Amino acid sequence: MLFNSYQFILVFLPITAGGYFLICRSAYARHAMLWLAAASLVFYSVWNPVYLPLILGSIILNFAVSRVIHANGDMQRVAKRLLIVGITANLVLLGYFKYADFFIVNVNSAFGTHIALLHVVLPLGISFFYLYPDRVSGGHLSTTRISARLCQLRSVRELFSPSARRTDTASQRDDAAV
Repeated sequence: MLFNSYQFILVFLPITAGGYFLICRSAYARHAMLWLAAASLVFYSVWNPVYLPLILGSIILNFAVSRVIHANGDMQRVAKRLLIVGITANLVLLGYFKYADFFIVNVNSAFGTHIALLHVVLPLGISFFYLYPDRVSGGHLSTTRISARLCQLRSVRELFSPSARRTDTASQRDDAAV
């Protein structure tokens, strides 16, 4: 589904926006961000549902690391190690999807081997996944607010504004109330 398609403009966008505003006006207004997170994941999975577990796994991993860092804020050593684990996991995912075939081509060229290429398809927006553990480690966001925010922002931001800089949206997401 493309942003300029009839499916997006006439079906997805009105349902998403209407659901958001209805939830905001209801007794469950705090769940509005969860609605946007779910809609974002649906939008992401329409492109290729195979990659939905990838983004969900990345979101869950970063959320878990962020919560543990936040809970162990007094123990700088533990927090620092967990931050390194979270960042490393994100970089490993990014490295695999972006550079696996590049690495194989260079190994084949350098050593004369014939390792078959993996033909890995680069998931939409993977280069723009946030590295969130550092945001929470400083206590900027509470762990109750970050769960919906993390899912919604990670899945929407790389789709809607892949050229936006992190600093452009940092103050917006910190100021917004769930």
